[in-house]
Amino acid sequence: LFRLTPCIFAICAARLFGLLGINIGYHRLLTHRGFKCRKWLEHSLVIVAICCAQDSPARWVAVHRRHHEKADDQPDPHSPLGGFLWSHLGWLLIKNPDLSRLGIYDRYAKDILQDPYLCRAGAKLPATDNHFDSAEPVLLHGPFSRASAGRLGAWSSSVCAEHCDLGHLRPHRVC
Repeated sequence: LFRLTPCIFAICAARLFGLLGINIGYHRLLTHRGFKCRKWLEHSLVIVAICCAQDSPARWVAVHRRHHEKADDQPDPHSPLGGFLWSHLGWLLIKNPDLSRLGIYDRYAKDILQDPYLCRAGAKLPATDNHFDSAEPVLLHGPFSRASAGRLGAWSSSVCAEHCDLGHLRPHRVC
């Protein structure tokens, strides 16, 4: 049975988490150092970004900085040279060993690794380049079905609960 209210709530929540966590936290604050803020706000934005399940701060920053350095060339992780589908979705679904090497962290995310909080944040996230598992309910059931809403809600809750337990984090694999 389709209900409009949960769909509106899910769309607004996803947009808000993406805006605060990914766009402001990971992208403008951590990757580009576009502004300065108090540590509590930085840490809060990182927690929100981790709940979006787009990887740890160190890996997200390293991949994005490499993207800017190699923009629109072959070493760009999501270069448009591979076509529209590759640059928007394919690079997330196909494992790229270059993005899993420790050297990418040393070169592109050294400042993130020097901050103990940012280094540990996201440490329990699964080390994967394949994000299909998170999209599976939507792809199989459609974006507005009750099954998708329930599975995605449970999945995002578990991401936050399991991967944002900042009091009991083990060291990040590259720290």
